[in-house]
Parts: sequence; C-alpha cells; structure tokens
Amino acid sequence: MRLAEFELAGEASSGYEAIELADRLNPDLVLMDINMPQMSGIEATRKILAVHPDTVVILCSTYDLRDLPADAGTSGAAGYVHKERLGADLLREMWTHRGDGWPGPA
Repeated sequence: MRLAEFELAGEASSGYEAIELADRLNPDLVLMDINMPQMSGIEATRKILAVHPDTVVILCSTYDLRDLPADAGTSGAAGYVHKERLGADLLREMWTHRGDGWPGPA
C-alpha cells in the first residue's frame, strides 16, 4: 500500500524489534500486529506509548472485534482494524479520527 500522506519508515518482525524501531525512528503512526513473536503487539504497544506518548498506534489482526484479547482495549492503542479491511481510505479515516477513542473501525 502506498499513500502520499504516509511514508513507510520501518517494518518489524517481533514486538522487541517494533520497540527498537519506534525508539530509533520516532514515527507518528505505528500499525501493530497483535500477534508478534517474542512479545505480543499489545505489550509492545504499551512499551512504545510509555516512551512515545504522541505516537499513534493502531492494532491490526485477523480477530473479529468481539474476539480481541481482553487487554487490547487497555493497551493505549488509538484503535483496531481487521487486516482484511485495512486499505488506503480506512487508514486515512483512522488517522483523521485518531483521537476519537477505542476501538475505531473493526
């Protein structure tokens, strides 16, 4: 996916790597997979936001909204989107409404 408003700054293959990249790159937006090796995306989200509270994290997965892990809603993420729905228009919409509260579009 390529959007003029967004630039891919990095891609992590684990929760630990996501934290390391966020520390190094200080991105405005992180799309975080819930199921990451070594450390869940939910825990990585908490750790990123503890150090970078202005970063917007949107959790992504193949879970239906009702099947999300219980701690997803308390991770500090700005919202959640099902991977099959993630696209340019939805990403723009979520960015525009990033402060409106959890969970955002499913």
